[in-house]
Amino acid sequence: MKMENAVTDIGSYSILKLFFSLTFVIGMIFLTTYLYKKFSSNKIGKLNSNGKFLSIMTTLPIGSKKYLSVIKAGEKFLLIGITENSINLISELNDVEITEEDKRNNFMGILKRVKKSLDKKDA
Repeated sequence: MKMENAVTDIGSYSILKLFFSLTFVIGMIFLTTYLYKKFSSNKIGKLNSNGKFLSIMTTLPIGSKKYLSVIKAGEKFLLIGITENSINLISELNDVEITEEDKRNNFMGILKRVKKSLDKKDA
């Protein structure tokens, strides 16, 4: 009888030890993630991030790991192509005013406005 109680106690102890170990590891993962986000000043890689001089206005995925983006650099708006291996300037968007509403991923609206602006120049 005493042997069965000892085995049960050891089994319960092992399960309890496993539970606390797992809880500790998961807690450490959450703590590390929280501290990284809090103290990381590196904003590279975050889409639609806004800075004082440079900001991504809108982004349109056009394929696997391929995007078109409108960025604001100072007072200029630039259309850029982004692939896995490169970033290329496609065009500078002249005489285009992008509002806060346009920043909400309204890429087609921005391109239509640019086209209208270009058509008016050609006429």
